[in-house]
Formats: sequence, C-alpha cells, structure tokens
Amino acid sequence: MTNFILKYKGAEKPDLNKMTAILDAHKGHMIDGSLLPASALIEIDDAAFEPVRKELDGDWSIVPEFSYHVPDLKKKIKKS
Repeated sequence: MTNFILKYKGAEKPDLNKMTAILDAHKGHMIDGSLLPASALIEIDDAAFEPVRKELDGDWSIVPEFSYHVPDLKKKIKKS
C-alpha cells in the first residue's frame, strides 16, 4: 500500500460520494481528508493506481506522496 495525494482540479464542486465509492471498490481508504474538497491523502495498492486514476475521469490528479529530508543547518562546534 502506498500513499497518494488526490487533488481536485475541476471547476465545479466535486462529487465526493463518487470518489469514495471508487476508493472503496479498489480497497483504498482516505488517511487525511482535512482539506476536502480540494485535496486528500489516500492509501491504495500500487496495482490499483492506474484503474483509480482512469475512473476519476480527469477531474482529480493523483500523485505519489513524497517526503524530503531537510538538512540540519545548526553550526557544530569542533572539539580541540
């Protein structure tokens, strides 16, 4: 199971019932829906990525979640 970011790119109000039905059909679930209807964090199987993307009809963009390592910028004191 992989996390994906689901973002609505349509002009009208999204059909959230259809979106959740598609996720349920592919055994996926929503991890964080606090930004709905604009975007959500979902978890689906890698094999279900293409079918979910096709069934969302181009109104939603779906991309894998990435995390970035932020370097530590603290100055380090060298011991002599």
